[in-house]
Amino acid sequence: YFKNNTLSEDKKVVSAESESSYYYFTESQLERKNGNIDEAIKHLNKAIEIDPESLYMQRELAILYLQLKDSEKALNIIKKILEKDPDNIQTLILYGKLNQNLKKVDAAKSAYEKVVSIDPKQESIFLLLGDLYMQEDNLNKALKTYKQLIQNFPESHVGHFFIGKIYAAQGKAVKAEKEFQKTLVLNPNLEEPYFELIKLYKKQGKKKKTIKLFKEVLKKDPQNIRTALELGYYYHEVGMKKNAEKLFIDLGKRSLK
Repeated sequence: YFKNNTLSEDKKVVSAESESSYYYFTESQLERKNGNIDEAIKHLNKAIEIDPESLYMQRELAILYLQLKDSEKALNIIKKILEKDPDNIQTLILYGKLNQNLKKVDAAKSAYEKVVSIDPKQESIFLLLGDLYMQEDNLNKALKTYKQLIQNFPESHVGHFFIGKIYAAQGKAVKAEKEFQKTLVLNPNLEEPYFELIKLYKKQGKKKKTIKLFKEVLKKDPQNIRTALELGYYYHEVGMKKNAEKLFIDLGKRSLK
């Protein structure tokens, strides 16, 4: 009887603690919703005292500290969570973003690398990682990252665009052209791939292709003054003076309307 009674009492204590923890967590969420972040933290800390094994609540606490712009405190909490659960995707992403905000780029890259190795369907993390490598001018690592991205997301126009940029920087014009064209197939409304192709064709001295692309952009957006001016300057540059003059006169008339 005593043994069973003790077990029953233990269950009641656990249940009461669970309910109490949930109460403080709920209060914390309400305070957060009302913009009272300090109060939300107090309540959440009480909930964690009662249920210290809840990694979810600890992550929520880190997010609250982030809202207070206390990145270091948030980072310390996240580190402790990762000690207990090193492969948790959401925590690793948060850890990467925190380190990125704190300019701890190597730690951010390591976190993002781990995320995509565990879950290669994290499209946004490939983009963050690729961008970090691009900022460092580490084109080989960036290329590897964007290639992994399009292996998992073949329709990623962003992935194809940056692969094109890297190939262009490496002097691989044919490969770059193919990637920019693929980008436009996937998203015809983008202007950037047109201008990257124009830059490529100019460098190669491909006059007809350059002019054709300028005209394609203007056909899509006749009011694009920047492109019209660039085409005018290009006409002048390649000795097509009459075309340049005609275009500049037309632009002048439009400006008077």
